[in-house]
Amino acid sequence: MCVQPPGLTTTPAVATRPARRSAEHRIAPATVVRADVAVSAGDPAWWNDSYAEEGQPFWLDIENPTDEIIDQLATRLGLHPLAVANSKQFGQRAKLRVYGNGVMLIGFGLDKQLREPVEVHCYYTTGFLITLRRAPSPALDALRQAGSVRPQPGSDPIRALHPLISSLYTQFSALALQLGEQLDGLEQRVLHNPDDQEPRSPASTRRS
Repeated sequence: MCVQPPGLTTTPAVATRPARRSAEHRIAPATVVRADVAVSAGDPAWWNDSYAEEGQPFWLDIENPTDEIIDQLATRLGLHPLAVANSKQFGQRAKLRVYGNGVMLIGFGLDKQLREPVEVHCYYTTGFLITLRRAPSPALDALRQAGSVRPQPGSDPIRALHPLISSLYTQFSALALQLGEQLDGLEQRVLHNPDDQEPRSPASTRRS
């Protein structure tokens, strides 16, 4: 269930997006989703102190986080200042950093419509998982709905995050397979029915 942060509006289920976006472009106001607990849509507070006080691991997935929201997360959850600075500047390279008893991971999913990477920042400890992104991610939505990723006391961070990482990068494998099949079809057409209108050879296409 989506919750409206203070001063922000909840995004609709389907939002209109431009054909291209830059790393600094925010497509919509922030949307905060508590993965494992239903929260009233009428609740004006996006954060509930009971998240941390209950002692139960939780996952917050935040699309289009503002600097203010990131600062509030840092204060309430003790996120490392260097990691917080990274998350305020999307356009990072993939990385994995260990800060005390927590892990900060930057990975990439795929926007299937635009065929562009979706940068995802993950903060993980045995008490919580925070994911930050500035574009929709069907892979993360599916994981939340299935309950496939949950922080567990004493769990290995890499093992716990494996379903999330695998889900994000599997999208690239599927796209690569699709492009490979298209190239094979192009190659067969060129070999059996040469046509001067074919703009590029299969070999040059594979190298691009």
